Amino acid sequence: MSFIRTCAAVALVVGAANCVFAQQASSRAADLRNRLQHIHGTHSIDDELDRLTTTLQLSPQQRTQVEVLLRRHHDAIQALIDGNPNASDELLRERIHSISDDTHREISALLTSQQRVLVQQMQAQMREAGRSRYIDSLHNH
Repeated sequence: MSFIRTCAAVALVVGAANCVFAQQASSRAADLRNRLQHIHGTHSIDDELDRLTTTLQLSPQQRTQVEVLLRRHHDAIQALIDGNPNASDELLRERIHSISDDTHREISALLTSQQRVLVQQMQAQMREAGRSRYIDSLHNH
């Protein structure tokens, strides 16, 4: 009888642990989705468009074309998030990077050679800022 009780207790503990792990995974996935939706929110489209227009001195025609690409980028990421509620963080990141890479290529095709140089400079600054944040995080731990 005690063997049966022990097995039942182990089953309860394992079941409870699985529920906790599932809830933690679900919570992490929900957190990632919330962060992605905030980053890729419609307000960020307007902010990014304004930043690119100013930094790259986009012409009115380029601004309109870039806006279309940014909205399509947003919609594709939103569809990815909404359509894949059980996707892993890694899979979402990979697909988002792929969508973003495609959008960057399409935007680059609209730019003049001088504007592409400006984009390269912006990207170098962003990479350096990312490295600095990473190094700071190492010093803080």
